[in-house]
Amino acid sequence: MQSTRSCCLRHVLLLLGVVLTPPLAAQPTDTLAVCYRAGVTVWAPRCQLLLSPVGQDKASIARVLERHGFAVVRRGVFLAQDVYADGLRRGDIALVIDGERCQCACPNRMDAPLSRLVPLDLARIELDKSAASLQAGLGGQIAIRRTPPERPAQMRVTATQTLGRAQATDVAAALEARYQRLTLRCARGGPYEDGSDRSFGARYDYRQRRDYHFGEAAWIGRQAAWDYAASVMVSDDVAFPYLKMDERHSAVYNASLAHRGRKVYMTLTDHTMDNGRRTTALTVPMRTTATNLTVGARGEGSEAYFRYWDADNRFRAIQNPMIPAIGVWAAAMQHQTTWLGAAARLRVGGAMYRVGDDEALGRLRALHAGADRQSLHPALAAGLSRRRQLTGRLAFDASLDLVTEPPEVEACYINVQKAATPGPANPAWTCGNPDLASPSRIGLRTSLSTEQARLEAFCSYVANYVTVQPTVAQTQRYLTYGNVDVLLVGASLDAQWRLLSCHAAWDYGQNRSHQQPLSEILPLRVTTQVTTPTRGGLTAHLRHRHENRQGRVDPTLMETPTPAWDALDAGCAGQRGRWTLALELENVTDRAYYRHLSYLRDPFASGARVYEPGLTLHAEVRYAVP
Repeated sequence: MQSTRSCCLRHVLLLLGVVLTPPLAAQPTDTLAVCYRAGVTVWAPRCQLLLSPVGQDKASIARVLERHGFAVVRRGVFLAQDVYADGLRRGDIALVIDGERCQCACPNRMDAPLSRLVPLDLARIELDKSAASLQAGLGGQIAIRRTPPERPAQMRVTATQTLGRAQATDVAAALEARYQRLTLRCARGGPYEDGSDRSFGARYDYRQRRDYHFGEAAWIGRQAAWDYAASVMVSDDVAFPYLKMDERHSAVYNASLAHRGRKVYMTLTDHTMDNGRRTTALTVPMRTTATNLTVGARGEGSEAYFRYWDADNRFRAIQNPMIPAIGVWAAAMQHQTTWLGAAARLRVGGAMYRVGDDEALGRLRALHAGADRQSLHPALAAGLSRRRQLTGRLAFDASLDLVTEPPEVEACYINVQKAATPGPANPAWTCGNPDLASPSRIGLRTSLSTEQARLEAFCSYVANYVTVQPTVAQTQRYLTYGNVDVLLVGASLDAQWRLLSCHAAWDYGQNRSHQQPLSEILPLRVTTQVTTPTRGGLTAHLRHRHENRQGRVDPTLMETPTPAWDALDAGCAGQRGRWTLALELENVTDRAYYRHLSYLRDPFASGARVYEPGLTLHAEVRYAVP
């Protein structure tokens, strides 16, 4: 193990040297456009269609994303969220914060980082569905930008109290002066009740009710040409009813140093989950501990990073090398230019995976005889986009995307043996597939836009798409992964007038290899909101949310249809001097409903649908000086 870590360190230093070497030639820049949202000024290249800058909605990151065809699905308390877009999900969409990759330690993505951002730090969100960006995944990326600290002394405080079916408190404060900023956040809450008065204990077999706790401290500073940051995030007892286990403790440590656009960073995550809060703990004890270390560097048009991921699981008396000490070495370079009047981007890179656990490698070979200790995967992407002004107010955009990305580490190497249970729906072994081919996507996207509305449509064909596949080998039932070809089609609408806004998205996925619906595809969803004019600093809104029935499911993966649902929200907000107050009633009709992707597959899926909270009141107070 010591020799493996020494080798890893040498590779990290080599990659950092490559990335931090000054570029041979400066990259071309595009004309800048300015876009105003929620009082925040956002700068972005004008000619790149797929870079859609939006202002940060401090009250709800999810609503900002959903306006642009992304979907944030909650599967429990507020920390249990993940992102979907255009039929792609999870690892297909990279989340990057100030150029730093955010990667999970939990194989079930309990520590998905999107919902753990401190709102007071955020300046903008860049939603890029093109895979040709430097740090994008198969389905693009979400890039979060934090505001740099300024010289004048200032203070911002925000406090949110949730009442009704859900009980929670969230307080954050930012103190800033002389180009230094200290941000603190503390949150506490408990399991909620749905619209039918059922609690987590009644619906999901929890034997004890415990509040979750979340805390974060972050320090950001700059001095001359240097920028630096350090943070720590800790969470305890976060309930995940769609799984058979809950997060008992997670800690995320981060540090970074940047000089004139070149940056090095380190993120370490320790994660523990078990089923100690469930009734099943007395008969089927389960526990998983996981560690993820990411060390990366980013320069002008180039990136390199090293990832070490290890997770150990205990299922009754069975010890599992769940993620078998995987080392990932990856690097990429990007170039962007203008070609025939269109914005063109090219990314070239690759990744090497290496297994550090001999026992796990032997287990993988029981199903995949050709499993090797290490494998190489290309990462290639090209994007081309162009805008044409049809009239003074109407513009037409078109883009073409070609990309090949490495398969997810989990799909290649996860390894969980469970006690045998009867029935084909309960595979006793979840086994990764090291022989997976790299998925490749070709996508076409078009849109028509005016100052008030944007209608977008896309079509993607993905060869070697990675999906779960049940199989049997020597009478042993497995849940493993395989490559299939899939077709993804969809459309989204974002329209906003003076008092009315409407956001809609629809996705369609078809498994072309097996001629059946693709799993984990969201149905049509529509959000409509009416907002009153501002009078005396006060405004009010009424919001209707609808999600259609999803009957296109994959029965081989035990996926079942989901009924349609509607929900109504109402709220108001006002500002007076340095104070801002916002109130919102969520699910006014107290309806019991759940979303289509409110569950997750094995190895530790509970099979339960996670209902949304019933009638809930959110009250937020903000104070800023000066």
